[in-house]
Amino acid sequence: MDIKDRTLRLLGLITTHPDKYKDILDLPDYNKKAPDADFMSYMGMILQGILVINESSYYLTTRNYDDYVSCLSIIKKYEIAYTRTMPASIRSQFMTYLNLKLPIEWIIPFIKDYQLKLYGDFLYVNVAEKEYLSDFNDERLHEKAEALWQIQYKPLLQYENRENVLAVLKERKEKNAI
Repeated sequence: MDIKDRTLRLLGLITTHPDKYKDILDLPDYNKKAPDADFMSYMGMILQGILVINESSYYLTTRNYDDYVSCLSIIKKYEIAYTRTMPASIRSQFMTYLNLKLPIEWIIPFIKDYQLKLYGDFLYVNVAEKEYLSDFNDERLHEKAEALWQIQYKPLLQYENRENVLAVLKERKEKNAI
């Protein structure tokens, strides 16, 4: 499934306020899609970035591993999504797997443990009030979307829709500055 279709299906799911203890990215994709206009909403831009980063984890090598970890730490810093921190012992084991060039299918369960997760409480626009997202273009999401798309991570830089995302972010920032 391509990023746009997956993003719209996840946006359709988010409107139903999923259980906050589940990773939204792991829930079934058969739900109703959100309208195409929501694809370039702030939440749509955030989901696109998360999906690109998670997909890139299936192509990790010893060369790009540090860039991936750095990207995850920025995502965690801005509270865009959740990710487990890989302990040194696990990192060593993972690097051994990468060095052995095992088929990716063998280590997917291991990779999935350290991918980005989007739990329901990351959809709060006001954590103190436990206020869920009601508008995908809520201005309180602008900073998160902008932070995500400023990350200098190769898969994000090469994403086919990156220029559109940056243009929309810039346009909305200028519009709000007026």
